[in-house]
Amino acid sequence: MHSGYDRYLPLLPMQQEVAQYVAQGMSFEHIGRRLHIKPTTVKDHVGKIYDKLDIGQREELLPKLLALAD
Repeated sequence: MHSGYDRYLPLLPMQQEVAQYVAQGMSFEHIGRRLHIKPTTVKDHVGKIYDKLDIGQREELLPKLLALAD
């Protein structure tokens, strides 16, 4: 998720990348393989992403990211 609106997101670069993949519906295992990290590390990132964006589930992520991009 390296785009022109990165500066508006309250997420660190790795969190932005994980958020992009989660929003695309990828599993933690698949994200972990793609980023060369453990699925448990992906889960930790997702928890921090949800906290920072004040959301509770995957379905809320994409609308929140789009709202922040406006």
